Amino acid sequence: ENIYRFFRTHHDVTVVTGKGDQYAAAAARLAEVLKPWDIRCTVVPAESVKPREMTEEEAATWCGMQPSRVKPGAGNHPAHVGFGIQGAAILLGTPKDNPIIAFIEQQGFLPYPVTPEFPGRGRGLIAWQRDAVAYERESITLIASDAAGLGEAIGTLYEVAAGLTPLTPWTL
Repeated sequence: ENIYRFFRTHHDVTVVTGKGDQYAAAAARLAEVLKPWDIRCTVVPAESVKPREMTEEEAATWCGMQPSRVKPGAGNHPAHVGFGIQGAAILLGTPKDNPIIAFIEQQGFLPYPVTPEFPGRGRGLIAWQRDAVAYERESITLIASDAAGLGEAIGTLYEVAAGLTPLTPWTL
C-alpha cells in the first residue's frame, strides 16, 4: 500500500545506485518502466551522495534523526542530518556495494537482515522506508545480489506501482 501510494505522490525520484555495472543497467530499466506513470528518475551513484548540509538557521533548531547537536555546513553524521537527497529516493544494491543501504540497515530500517543467502540468487527484496535517508523523506530499497534478482525486484516494483497485484495476498 505504501509503495503504491509512493508512486502516486512522488513524480521526481532520485535513484541511488551501488557500485557495479549491473546497477547502471537496472537504473535505466527502472527509469524506463516508470516513465509511462509520469515519474522522472535522476540516477546518481551512492558514492556521490553526502550527508545533508545544514544552514545556520537549521543547525540552531535541528533535533535530527538521532539526538545531537549539529553544526552549520557539511561534516555532520547522516544519523543526525540524513543524506542530501532531494525528495523521494529508490536505492539499488546491497549493503556491501551501496553505503546508503548499509547505513539504513545499521539503523534498523530494513525488515530483515541482508546476508549472502538472503535474499538469495535470482531473488530481490523490496522495502519501503520513511525518514531513513532524510527527515520526512520516503525511500524504497531494492536489494539483490545478482542481475536476475534485481530484475525480479524491479518487475515486482512495477507491478505494485501499476496496481497489478498487491505485495502480499494476506491482510495483517
